[in-house]
Amino acid sequence: MFVARHSHVDRNPVTQQAIATQRRKREQSKRETEQFKWRQTLKEREEAELRAKMERAEMQRREHIERYIAEREILRDMPRQISARIDRQLRNKHRLEYICKWICTVFGVSRMELRSERRTARLAHARQAFFYWSKQLTPCSFPQIGDFIGKDHTTVIHGARVYEENRHKKRATIRKTDPGKTIWWMT
Repeated sequence: MFVARHSHVDRNPVTQQAIATQRRKREQSKRETEQFKWRQTLKEREEAELRAKMERAEMQRREHIERYIAEREILRDMPRQISARIDRQLRNKHRLEYICKWICTVFGVSRMELRSERRTARLAHARQAFFYWSKQLTPCSFPQIGDFIGKDHTTVIHGARVYEENRHKKRATIRKTDPGKTIWWMT
């Protein structure tokens, strides 16, 4: 069956204008509905994001308060802990200074020479002795000993190990006789 695409009603200009107006209204209505839906979803999305932000802010505030309370409790005991730690550090530094002075006197070197970059046998042996005795007589770590004398902690480890090996090989200890002279006494 053949259906005419355009009927005789379509040819009337008034009718065509009315149909075109209805079509435009339908399309505009459709666009408005889509825009409304889009705005609604956008608005809902923005509201959801805002709610999520507010919840995150509330959680962060609670965590901050909990952290503050915990820190406040820790800080009550802090003065005692800090003073004990400072006392320990000062005692260790004082011990290192005493050992340094003793090694310098025994080996006849100055503290500047002990800290220098020179690697003569006399200075190297004095440094090794300082490393060894500092580790034996203080609770200081290798990095702390190295920082005191201006050397790396691996240098301190190696120096203490070499001094101990030489000491055991020779089965000797250091004894001071005259200022600036060192004698090895057999034990």
